[in-house]
Amino acid sequence: MNDKWLVEKPNLTIAKRLFKRKNPNIKFNVSWKQEPTWNNNCYWATVIFKSKGYKDCTMRLHSDIHTTSLF
Repeated sequence: MNDKWLVEKPNLTIAKRLFKRKNPNIKFNVSWKQEPTWNNNCYWATVIFKSKGYKDCTMRLHSDIHTTSLF
């Protein structure tokens, strides 16, 4: 079953919002390492967060029919 039309395709704005929840006082930039791709009924992407004075942080962005998460 293909539910692609039900799943919100993640974007950098969503990634920023999710990262900001756990890091409210840090100014950062975000960019794609791998843009969203459709696989196993969900979107997967890899994003890089960069901030002055901190090591770059690479995280996975996952979006399915139920939720969008960053880990």
